[in-house]
Amino acid sequence: MVEARLVGDVRRFFEPEVDYSRGIRWAIRVPEMDRFLRTEAAAPADEETLAILLKEAIEEIKNTCTLARCQLQKIYRLKELLRGKMHCLDATKVFLKHDKEVEEA
Repeated sequence: MVEARLVGDVRRFFEPEVDYSRGIRWAIRVPEMDRFLRTEAAAPADEETLAILLKEAIEEIKNTCTLARCQLQKIYRLKELLRGKMHCLDATKVFLKHDKEVEEA
């Protein structure tokens, strides 16, 4: 994910005044990158500090991805128990909205 421009993509969504701790903003890896992005934006920080903060953020993201895999395994087991009586929810329209429209969606 890092090699595929994770930092640049998350940087585009980062807005210090927006609450991204819940809802759709939570899903795009902004919370894990918070300290790195705030330090980067606040003042010229030294490269070593930024590198440490980025490494910590990447480790948090890895932990989140591991959790997501575990959750998917549970979903697949539940689907099997319910014999396929589950439905997908397409959240594409929410991802395409901005600012307050996201919360409303």
